[in-house]
Amino acid sequence: GNATYRYSRLGYPILLWLFSFNQINLIIPISIILNFISILLIYFINLRIFQHLNIDKTYLIAICLLPGFIFCIARSLPEIIEILFISLYLLLYLKNKKFLFIIIASFAILIRETSIMFVLVIFIYDYLKNKGSFSSLYFSFPLFIYGIWILIIYSLFQESPFHTGFKLHFEPPFFGIFKMAGFFFSNNPISKQI
Repeated sequence: GNATYRYSRLGYPILLWLFSFNQINLIIPISIILNFISILLIYFINLRIFQHLNIDKTYLIAICLLPGFIFCIARSLPEIIEILFISLYLLLYLKNKKFLFIIIASFAILIRETSIMFVLVIFIYDYLKNKGSFSSLYFSFPLFIYGIWILIIYSLFQESPFHTGFKLHFEPPFFGIFKMAGFFFSNNPISKQI
């Protein structure tokens, strides 16, 4: 696919490379192990978040039993790691650890650009909560860091990753359901449709 799009998601390959010690044959088993460990960490980090927000911790089981986790583990996708990093930077935000928030949120965006939405929500929330305080700008730094990375990628490839990213991830509501319904009227074999 689009090389700029792949480079914009550099975080997950970096993690796999680090934990597999640059051994290509270990990447798939390491990705599965990392995803299982991440699910456990998601539970414990969100337990801290729930305690901080005084939310009943029995709801935590819903977070760890998301059906998408099985799909992500089976296909070695970065979504579970992304959820881990989003949970972690939410906890860092609640504990007002600004520097660590910037590092973790920036890396989360490099895992999957959809993390931008969560960083943006935290920035807007903090800005409104503090009535436009200058300190809220700290929570927008990951967006600037990502913007600089995108400019570097653009200067290297003369192409933007946004074209591919937006085309893949941002569609009209329920558009995926209509696309799936179209499979039933397709002449392709069932295996190809799935």
